[in-house]
Amino acid sequence: MRPILAGDVGGTKTFLRLVAGPDVLLDRRYDCTAYGDITHMLRDFLAEAGRVPEVAVLGVAGPVMNNRCYATNLPWVIDGDRLALDLKIAQVRLINDFAAVGWGIRALAPEDFSPLNPAEPDPAGPVAFLGAGTGLGEGFLIPCGSGEVVVTSEGGHADLAPRNEKEVAVLRYLLRVHKRVSVERVVSGPGIANLYHFLVYSGRSPAPEVRQAIDLGGDIAAIVAEHARARDCEVCVEAIELFAAFYGAEAGNLALKILPSGGVYLAGGIAAKILDLMQAGPFMAAFGDKGRLSELVRSFPVRVITNPKVGLLGAARLAGSLASGG
Repeated sequence: MRPILAGDVGGTKTFLRLVAGPDVLLDRRYDCTAYGDITHMLRDFLAEAGRVPEVAVLGVAGPVMNNRCYATNLPWVIDGDRLALDLKIAQVRLINDFAAVGWGIRALAPEDFSPLNPAEPDPAGPVAFLGAGTGLGEGFLIPCGSGEVVVTSEGGHADLAPRNEKEVAVLRYLLRVHKRVSVERVVSGPGIANLYHFLVYSGRSPAPEVRQAIDLGGDIAAIVAEHARARDCEVCVEAIELFAAFYGAEAGNLALKILPSGGVYLAGGIAAKILDLMQAGPFMAAFGDKGRLSELVRSFPVRVITNPKVGLLGAARLAGSLASGG
């Protein structure tokens, strides 16, 4: 049997993996800026592998329509049908990178999760997944016969719904800059930066080393998270607590819409990097604060995905299904 190719194509890096059954034949990471398009990257990978796959599935950071994608953070137009012709692969399927996360959930091992709410998932129940990173991705999967249907959405761009006076003040602050404020404006890496700036605008003073690092052009979200973990800057701690509360509230909103007895899974990178802060309380408090339906929402399992290659595993899983006629 010919192998299958899985890819996770991000804005800065791409992971490619060639798989035959349970065996990984080749696993590589590429710097996207080193290539003018994905075709040449794939040619290099396949030349090293010395094998041509039967099926390829690429999870791509961007909207996919008719097996074609204009990458969100790259000057690439990726056409799956064209790649199949150029590379002599029987089938090349493009999927959104967050759809690849959905496909990857079932491929993860128990050690690839960290529970926030340790309830046992119903294997026949719907699953919700969301993840804060550069933006906020959301989706769900529904078990269907012997398989499942994976659906992604643009729910991260839904309207921000503040729940108390402090969150209303955040909304008012962001409305000074944006005509409309989505959830993604606070639940993402840039969202952490927005929350830090809101607190400074409100008169809070960050630790001198934090202000200096940010003034020197450092990654604000990373700096804030680092000092929140160290608990040596009250502004950073408060910014992450706000972030976690907004994140939990949105996860709870998604849970109300999906009723995910199969679990709520957090992907996207940030949650795994600040796992200790996610376990500290604000996330789950906001997640379960749903009025008359609080008890129901609190019954759903919540897990953080700690395996950074969940999208790659998902692409491989879908490719294997396609190769076997699924």
